Amino acid sequence: TAHGLSVAALSGWLSVVGHADVDVNLEGALAHPHGHASLTLPRLEISGDVYTGGALRLAFDDEGASVQELSLHRERGGSVGGSGKVGWNGDMDLRVLPRDFPLVAIPWVKTVPLALAGSLSGDMHIGGRIDHPVPGGILSLLAFKVREVLLGKGDLTLDPGRDAIHLSGKFFDNLVTVDGWLTLVPKVSVVATIKVKNLPLEKLVPELQSVAEIHGLATGEVSFTIDSESGFTF
Repeated sequence: TAHGLSVAALSGWLSVVGHADVDVNLEGALAHPHGHASLTLPRLEISGDVYTGGALRLAFDDEGASVQELSLHRERGGSVGGSGKVGWNGDMDLRVLPRDFPLVAIPWVKTVPLALAGSLSGDMHIGGRIDHPVPGGILSLLAFKVREVLLGKGDLTLDPGRDAIHLSGKFFDNLVTVDGWLTLVPKVSVVATIKVKNLPLEKLVPELQSVAEIHGLATGEVSFTIDSESGFTF
């Protein structure tokens, strides 16, 4: 048992600031030990966000580490839970459960040079490898906003493929649909098309109401690319 260990030193993630209380009971070969370990994380700071009440419980066997419990609570709203398996060879099979988690608090979203807003909940699967994670699953988004365009409440499905992750979503009671592809390596990139059918303008761009009394229905589509280097392009 040890108290006050640096999380950055334990994990190798220098952007994580905080300390952990660790209880470890392992035996066997150092490369593939058996036993369990638990970490209590009273306070963490990740990319400027503060998290409290964190816990991680792991069990180790011949195949790797089983994540029996993962919980983390964001001080300014939102939480993440999870469980699953990480193999000694680096393969991941994790279930991640975000609840009311703000998009702006997700580290890779911060690298996208485009204003995104809203919160998400869902049931996600993280596969792939530690050095190349592959997310999949269904996310429910609330008050989802891209720049000044409000897409509202809806569901976004992530379907992993060999080289990219297929995105499909429906918002505003199916009046807005999203279809595209997400890649995380070698850089974060999204190529997508948004289609709108008979959507009231005041819902699509609420800020218009502060300029003039504008009403009408919008129908059409726009294709765009977002990446962490070039930003937002049509």
